[in-house]
Amino acid sequence: MALRFLVADDDVSSGRLFRIYLEDMGEVVLAEDGQEALRLFKEALDLGNPFDGVVLDMLMPRADGAEVLEGIRTLESSRGLKPVPVVVISALDQEEVEEAMVRDPMGAMVQKPVLKGALIGALKGLMGG
Repeated sequence: MALRFLVADDDVSSGRLFRIYLEDMGEVVLAEDGQEALRLFKEALDLGNPFDGVVLDMLMPRADGAEVLEGIRTLESSRGLKPVPVVVISALDQEEVEEAMVRDPMGAMVQKPVLKGALIGALKGLMGG
């Protein structure tokens, strides 16, 4: 069974690169800002075709990574769903990102520039694979 990933990054070239990194694992849907990411995540839940993993840029317009993560967790909680693995991507240092993120057992951070092995390793680690 192919997996589905949501990648949210306002840098179009980064989004395309992450799509290339993940396309061997399944379908990749791109969002160019935080609000679009939340809309796509909710639509996927509404259609019964949820994402198996999410990659979020920390700094995006119209809702940053921390706001999107909070929105995702709120949607999941309201529907009684298990948390989806979320990897936050950032050029900020790890301490800044950890302060901005809710302590999340299904969340991880990968520092920019993102290497394929680091991104896939973080997702697989959260997914238990």
